[in-house]
Amino acid sequence: MRRALVAAVAIGIAAVSPTTGRSTAAVGDAQAARSIVVQYCVRRHRVPGFESFRDRAMTGAPAFDEFANHPGVYTEDRLRSFLRQPHFPMGGLILSRQDINGLIAFITNLRRH
Repeated sequence: MRRALVAAVAIGIAAVSPTTGRSTAAVGDAQAARSIVVQYCVRRHRVPGFESFRDRAMTGAPAFDEFANHPGVYTEDRLRSFLRQPHFPMGGLILSRQDINGLIAFITNLRRH
């Protein structure tokens, strides 16, 4: 099981990687984030490819492809801010910078081209 990390680790996230100049989502590991998505996200959010995991009783949370395909609404900064904070029903889930980068890369990969 994923250990909760100190909230301070998730705070100082840069929007642009100093080494590549690219968005940190571009350098996140979307494949590694899949385990987080399966463990924490798919029961509440509709995630393309993981529909069978969804708990039908839990509704109201935006779908991951909605995040991906409305980048003007769900900006990278907005997603980062949200993911830095523990949120219902996840309780004490605190994500590392690496986890947040991976989740944003995972979401970005769902974007229709």
